[in-house]
Amino acid sequence: MANIDNTGGSDAASSTPQSFEEIYGVASSGSRDITTGNQFVMNAGMSPVPSYNFMLRVEGVMDLPCRSIRAFSKEVEFELIQEGGLNDYVHMRRKPISKPFYFEVERYIGVDYIDPLPLGAELLLPVILLVSRNPNNFGAASRVYTFTGCTVTKKEYGQMDAEKSGLFIETTTIAYRELLCVDAPWSEAIPFLPNDPNPKRSQMMEAAKTEAQTAQAEAQKQAAANAKQADADRLAREAQLKKDQQALNDATGDAAQKARQAEEDALRAEREAQAELDRKAIEDQTGEDAQQQREQEEAALSAEREAQAELDRKAIEDQTGEAAQQQREQEEAALSAEREAQAELDRKAIEAQTGEDAQQQREQEEAALSAEREKQAAADKQAREQAIEQALAQQDAENSVGSDGMVAASNSEES
Repeated sequence: MANIDNTGGSDAASSTPQSFEEIYGVASSGSRDITTGNQFVMNAGMSPVPSYNFMLRVEGVMDLPCRSIRAFSKEVEFELIQEGGLNDYVHMRRKPISKPFYFEVERYIGVDYIDPLPLGAELLLPVILLVSRNPNNFGAASRVYTFTGCTVTKKEYGQMDAEKSGLFIETTTIAYRELLCVDAPWSEAIPFLPNDPNPKRSQMMEAAKTEAQTAQAEAQKQAAANAKQADADRLAREAQLKKDQQALNDATGDAAQKARQAEEDALRAEREAQAELDRKAIEDQTGEDAQQQREQEEAALSAEREAQAELDRKAIEDQTGEAAQQQREQEEAALSAEREAQAELDRKAIEAQTGEDAQQQREQEEAALSAEREKQAAADKQAREQAIEQALAQQDAENSVGSDGMVAASNSEES
């Protein structure tokens, strides 16, 4: 068997054999040969279809996202006929189907306003199950299942458990009559030539080429940005260099010399003006010293006069202070007498009030004592009466006993 050669014209003469991975671009457990003279039966181990990219289409217009679709089957019933004398096998004769076929769909609750699969619904159009290699790309589905004669026979709602988190689901059981399965093995939408025996490898090479072109474009873009930045830096350096050269020329030119001479003249004039101001300040300071001496003498004379006036004022106050002292003493004596009189009035009022309270208290005490004495006298009187009654009763009893004895004695004497 000859290996498939997809190396192109330049490598056709090469005698080095290529591996399965190099030819078909997929992993292999070992080296193997594939016979393919027919594109329809070729099996080069391409990417299998995943089981998680699927969608259910109901009534041709409603596309339903599903949690899962449980395994379903399509079978044919046969009748087994045993022929007499034939021991190696039995005859199989197909017989009519005796039961419907079912498949179950698990969907999340709360994603539809109207239930597309109500219980007991007999769907007019077939239910289509689309399986794709890529997410949200069901226009190029790899496999299509078509269920005809569908009827919703059962609704089962998922378990609810407050002790763990999860999504609420419902399971819909659909009975169907016929199942049609259609495959699209080239659904990866890979560009290939009609005579290309290895489209997968061509796709990988095309992807690598596209990636290389993208990387090259990015590199060119980065190089252009770097060049632009370098040009900007060069222009900035040139501008700074021109600015520095201009500053140097200005510093060494005739204009700079004239400017320095003008600055020196201004500084000299300022120093002369300052010296003149210092001289005038010294002269003013000398006149100020004499003025200060005169002011000090006048201040001393004024202080002496103020001291004498203070002494005279104190003497006058001493003379008039005795009369004021006597007047204050009289006022204090009158105020003290008034306070004592007021205190005496307050004391008498307190005593009067205290006397009335004491009198009332004594009267209350005397009334209570009198009541207690009367109560005690009544109790003593009652006790005396009881004692007298007891004594009289005892005496009557003794008298009755004595009379009975005398009667008995007289009776005995008579007998």
